[in-house]
Amino acid sequence: MRKELKVLAAKVRDAIAEAETPVYEEPVKHTLVVPPQPEKGDKVTVGQTPMGRYIVQVVVAPKVRCDILAYAGLHCGGQMHLVRVLPHGGFEGKIDGNEFQSLFLAGPHGTRVTLATGTGDDWEAYTWRTIKLVPGKTFTAKNGKQAVRVPDLDTLERPDAFRADPNASVNYPHAETRDKGEGWTFGRPGHLKNRVRVIYVDKE
Repeated sequence: MRKELKVLAAKVRDAIAEAETPVYEEPVKHTLVVPPQPEKGDKVTVGQTPMGRYIVQVVVAPKVRCDILAYAGLHCGGQMHLVRVLPHGGFEGKIDGNEFQSLFLAGPHGTRVTLATGTGDDWEAYTWRTIKLVPGKTFTAKNGKQAVRVPDLDTLERPDAFRADPNASVNYPHAETRDKGEGWTFGRPGHLKNRVRVIYVDKE
């Protein structure tokens, strides 16, 4: 147990500490293993891996570098999965979409991360949310990087909030498309927690 805690602590330190990013000859790829879950209310059974996991597909644009910490619980708590996006267009790590309720994002201003429940070209017709690192809407992490927290993927909180307020929660702003959205976060509100199937990472 102590060994597992030490390993987890090391991962957290790596995510929030400045460190040299390793160079890979080939981008690391993780493929989608099951079909997307439909919108809430649809009576369709979602396929899963034998262990009940769903490895999220990550689509990365070149010349982007950031750290995405996905948490199994609310308020950036519970088991943490780290994806480190590398400048050559690849990434390291993986996220279980069935255990993804809150997020911590760190990187340079202009970084844009979109969480989507749809996997086809029409993904914007389903629940999705974009989080951007915008000047004036970030805080400085311990390693000097600009960062935001999303303590609940379904609600709007301050970008530096540690916890979501269940008594004052509201949806994040609606946007028809990712390119038409305004502010540091927007999308098509709905049930996003534990339903993220694709993550798009790029830079404006």
